[in-house]
Amino acid sequence: MSPHLLFPVAVLALSAPALGQEKPALKPEQVRADYQKALARLEERFATIRGSGTRTRVRLAGQADQRVSESAVRFARKPGLYRAVSTSLKAANGQTPAEAAEFFNKTMSAELQKKANAGMFTVIATGGPGVKEQVWTSRGMRDFLDAPFALAGPVVSEYLADPDFAITGVEEIKRDSKTLLKLSFKRTLKAIAVRPGLLIKRIEDGWLLVSPNESWILYEAELGFREQNGHRADAARHISVTYLAGRTGFPIPKRVEIASVARPRGERKEIRDDRGHVSHDGDIMSSESFEFDEIQFEAAPDDDFTLAGFGLVQILPVDQQRALPPGRLGRPPGAPR
Repeated sequence: MSPHLLFPVAVLALSAPALGQEKPALKPEQVRADYQKALARLEERFATIRGSGTRTRVRLAGQADQRVSESAVRFARKPGLYRAVSTSLKAANGQTPAEAAEFFNKTMSAELQKKANAGMFTVIATGGPGVKEQVWTSRGMRDFLDAPFALAGPVVSEYLADPDFAITGVEEIKRDSKTLLKLSFKRTLKAIAVRPGLLIKRIEDGWLLVSPNESWILYEAELGFREQNGHRADAARHISVTYLAGRTGFPIPKRVEIASVARPRGERKEIRDDRGHVSHDGDIMSSESFEFDEIQFEAAPDDDFTLAGFGLVQILPVDQQRALPPGRLGRPPGAPR
């Protein structure tokens, strides 16, 4: 099959009613079923991809001492295999820029680094091929590569399959001549065992803006969190995705932005962190974005997902390596259930 062939699309009818007739209300259960069917095809579409782009991280956004980092990233994945190489865009004059790499295959996972002016990569952490290791290893790029169908970590289909996830509202929205659906949702959070001293946040509610006429791709979302201690989190996650038309007209991600947005709980008007930085409701506190330069729906060679695929490498002694994922962090990001 051609990598650019458009697959069949499950479309919820969003046509205008006949003159004099009221438009029937969209039923959450039917929307949920149609969305779930379309997601299986969407995930399959993005399972095998390769490309490049620029990742930008902004900490303390809007503050006088905000910090910005940029890196060029080359990525590839196919079922059971993943790799990404990040090159710093802030190299000192005359120096070869530092690089970081990560990969997993069906037998191992690893993180590598190449210091400025170094001639080879050094393996700094290794792990097995399990799901936890894969989630941890791909954490830096997974949300960008899965942006058309993912929230915070798990993909939307995992939430829709959860009986504790409920679509509480469906609203039609017009945007740039497109008819989109805004889906409001809420989750019933059950108690989970957590290592003492470890603070985690889980998605409790929010909304998604999706396009049923474009394979149900995600355009925007905002997610509210509740902390393990029972408190509502002071920050929400806001996701926005822009697209270009592919060769067949199928939307291809162009830019993904994931921001931490201030949402003071209770009657408070602002959030003040330990260093005195103040954020008001709606302020962006930090953000990560990825601008795709290229994305192709084709497979990279299997050798690219091995140590040999990174050329000459130096492997640290086992007692100097880190384990993947780091045990002290407990359940890796993207896996809270």
